[in-house]
Amino acid sequence: MAEAAVDDQRLTAALGGLAFVLFLLRYDARLALILMAFLFIAGVGVPWLVQSLGEAPGRRLVALKSALRAATIDGVQGLEELQAYGAAGTQAEHISTLSRSLAQEQRRLSRLNGLSQGALGLSANLALWLTVWTAIALVQDGGIPPPDLAMLALLTLAVFESVAPLPAAFQALGETRAAARRVLEIVDAEPQVPEPADPAPPPVGFAVGFQGVHFTYPGSDRPALSAIDLQCPEGAWVAIVGPTGSGKTTLVNLLLRFWAPDRGRITLGGADIAELGGEEVRRRIAVVSQHTRLFTGTIRENLLLANPGGNPAQLEQACRVAEIHDFVLSQPEGYDTQVGEAGLALSGGQARRLAIARALLKDAPILILDEPTEGLDAPTARALMGTLDRLMAGRSVLLITHRPEGLELMDQVLVLDRGQAVARGHPEPWGPWDRSGA
Repeated sequence: MAEAAVDDQRLTAALGGLAFVLFLLRYDARLALILMAFLFIAGVGVPWLVQSLGEAPGRRLVALKSALRAATIDGVQGLEELQAYGAAGTQAEHISTLSRSLAQEQRRLSRLNGLSQGALGLSANLALWLTVWTAIALVQDGGIPPPDLAMLALLTLAVFESVAPLPAAFQALGETRAAARRVLEIVDAEPQVPEPADPAPPPVGFAVGFQGVHFTYPGSDRPALSAIDLQCPEGAWVAIVGPTGSGKTTLVNLLLRFWAPDRGRITLGGADIAELGGEEVRRRIAVVSQHTRLFTGTIRENLLLANPGGNPAQLEQACRVAEIHDFVLSQPEGYDTQVGEAGLALSGGQARRLAIARALLKDAPILILDEPTEGLDAPTARALMGTLDRLMAGRSVLLITHRPEGLELMDQVLVLDRGQAVARGHPEPWGPWDRSGA
């Protein structure tokens, strides 16, 4: 789009300049040649030089803006953690360094813009002086009527107005191209899990099975999962416990088809999910993730992400079950209350309950709870798991955790360590292991 705009400006300048050059040919070829030479310098030479010199700073400017934006957001959202670990000063210095680098690139581009405008003005004035000097001689020789001298001077200056936007447009082209490349890299990125060319029919049930599943992340020399077998019948509640890095979340990512197993198969309703469309699989699964994802907007808008057609009664029912309805009503704007950037206006418990209400609105038969009590104190965690106990009725549940809250509700527990299943069975034997935080 940016290149199309530049092409339009270039075409306008070319047509305007050509028309006036042809007009000057009626008077004298020397006048036409003078104008054509300086129009070429101002409309071709200067923009080309500006684009060449501005390409690299433009790319760096886009990268620095992105890095500064990310560092600022990380600094604001993670301020508590940064202060707790004494890293707030380091983050502030990192932001200051990025700001100084950004200002330096902006100054470089500003100087380039000033030089281009100066070159443009110099070309226009030289063209004016040479045109007037040549036209005066023609007036003295009787080749041009005296009144036409003023007209030629004014039109010479006016024609440079058509090329005036070109240097700035070409200078911005490098920055625009760099930004476009970043977008296109995302758009053109190949999915980690390609969709099947001929998807299988939707599964009838929602039993989940892992059969001999192996998986290693690209670039890693250690398997994230090795020979995992797990059966979760319809309506079963299964906990997957283990220390950080044991492969718990990887199981979820494989089930959601964000990654594909290297070996083995994962089934949903008896069908291999590799033969099902990704959306078909994810339609049957609701996730309350370890990191609550809320978006800038209202409580209502965040809830409707799960079910865009949900009516107010459904929203209220989901929030009542998640025990956040009373909080919503206590706000001046109710369900139209803004949650802030990434939900910063809400506490951790409130954000987690809002995420639970959103999962309920999806009304999927499989519910994945990925560390639902992480970051919550013990009383809040127990209250939250009591809420989940009520809402899990009739659903299959996969609880990913390393904490004891909720294990007593499970039908079976699978213990992972370094990607391998080291134990499985009824929840009671794993209580001491889980309480130790291993």
